[in-house]
Amino acid sequence: MIKSTSIKLLNITVLFNQQLETLPNTKEIGEALGLSEEDIKNPVVIEIPGGTKVFAFPPLGKEIIFETQRIRVSDKSGKDLSESKLVEDFKKIFEKFAPRDSLTAYGYNYDILFSTEKPLQPKHLLGDRILKTLSGSKILESGVRVISKKNNIRFDLQLMPSGNPLQSILHLNVHFDKNIIPTDLASDFLKYYKETMNILSQF
Repeated sequence: MIKSTSIKLLNITVLFNQQLETLPNTKEIGEALGLSEEDIKNPVVIEIPGGTKVFAFPPLGKEIIFETQRIRVSDKSGKDLSESKLVEDFKKIFEKFAPRDSLTAYGYNYDILFSTEKPLQPKHLLGDRILKTLSGSKILESGVRVISKKNNIRFDLQLMPSGNPLQSILHLNVHFDKNIIPTDLASDFLKYYKETMNILSQF
C-alpha cells in the first residue's frame, strides 16, 4: 500500500527532422523564460561534443537541454503540477528556439517517487520463469519495464528501485508521432499525469 508520493521530474520533449542550427546562450534562455539577472547568475551550463548543451538553474528546478534534433524542458522543483511552470516554460522555449516546421514528434515524461508501507517484493514485479531462473539467489533490487502502444500513442512504463527498499520510482513516457503540439497543452499534459497517478494507485 502506498504511503506517499512526490514528483521527481516533469518533462516535455520535442523532436525534429533537422538539426538545430544555433544553440542559445544563458542570457537568451533567461530572456525567453522571463528570468531575472539574479536567477541566471550561477547557472549550470554543460556543452557536450556532438551538439548537446544543457542549461540548469538548480534553485528554480528548471533544466533545458538542446540536442542535435531534440529539445527537452524539465521541471525538477518537486512542485505539484498545479504549481509547476513547466508548460509555460516549454511554450516560451518552443516559440523562441524551435524549428516548428521540422517538428516530427513530442512526448511527456513523469517521474514519481513513491513510498510503500512494506518493500515491494520481486514476486509482485517479476514473472515466474524469471524467479525460477534466479532460484537460490538473493534478489537485492528489481524493477519492470513495459512498452505498449494504444491509439497510435507509445507508452513506456518503468518501475525502478530508488536505493531505499521502501521507496520506488515510477517513470512514464508518453510519445506522440505528431507534428503539431496540442492547442491546450496544459490539459493534455495533465491528462497523462492523472494516468500516471492512476497506475500508482494500483500498488
